[in-house]
Amino acid sequence: MRVLVIALLAALTAPVGSTPAAASESHKPVVVTNPDWITKPDPADMQAAYPKDAMMKGVEGAIVLECEVEVDTTLSACKAITEDPPNMGFGAAGIALAVNMRMKPKTVDGVPVRGAQVRIPLRFRVGKPPWSLDDAERCLGVAQVELTGEQETITAYARWVYAYSGMARSAGLSNDQIVAHIDQSRRNAQKDAGSAAGIAESKKCYDFTHPASAQATAPPSR
Repeated sequence: MRVLVIALLAALTAPVGSTPAAASESHKPVVVTNPDWITKPDPADMQAAYPKDAMMKGVEGAIVLECEVEVDTTLSACKAITEDPPNMGFGAAGIALAVNMRMKPKTVDGVPVRGAQVRIPLRFRVGKPPWSLDDAERCLGVAQVELTGEQETITAYARWVYAYSGMARSAGLSNDQIVAHIDQSRRNAQKDAGSAAGIAESKKCYDFTHPASAQATAPPSR
C-alpha cells in the first residue's frame, strides 16, 4: 500500500545529446521506497479527526493521501487521491492529520532534497460505541429538548437520531416502537430539564461524542 516516489537522477548520468524522452525522465519526482517516519498520528489523533457524522452513522472509510516531503520534514500539497466512501469527510480528515505528520526527506549526496512524493494509506474503523441502546435513547430525548435553530443543536439531534435508530433496528424494534420510544424519551427529558439529573445527563451525552468514539489505523511503521 505504501508508495513512495524514486529519484532517477537521469540528468546526472545522461550522456551528451540525450533524447527529449531521456531528459524528461530526469524530471520525474523523487521516489522513496521506505518512508522514515518522525511523527505520525496516533490512535487518539485519528479518533479526534474521525468525521463525527460518519462515526454516528457507523460508516467506516479508507483513503490514500499523496503528499510531497519537504526538507524541513513537513508534508505539503497533500490531497486524497482515493476516498471510500466519498463525501463523508474522510479525505478532509486525512489532510488535516497530515499537517502534523513528519517524515525524513530523501537525500542526494547526503543533502536533503524537497519534492519527494509519498502515498499514505489511512483506514478509519468504527469501534463499538461507548453508549448503550438506553443511553442513545436518553441522549436523543435530551437532544430533542435542547433543539433550537442553532446548527450545533441541529447536528446533535441528527446524530442521535442516526445512532438510536440504527441500534434500535439492530435490536429488533419495529418502526412504530422506535417512534414511540423517541416520543417517550422526549417527555422524560422535558421532565428532567433544568434539574441536577437533567444537567448531568446532558453533559454525559456531550461527552459521548467529544472526542468521537472511533478507532482508526495510522500509517504503517517503517
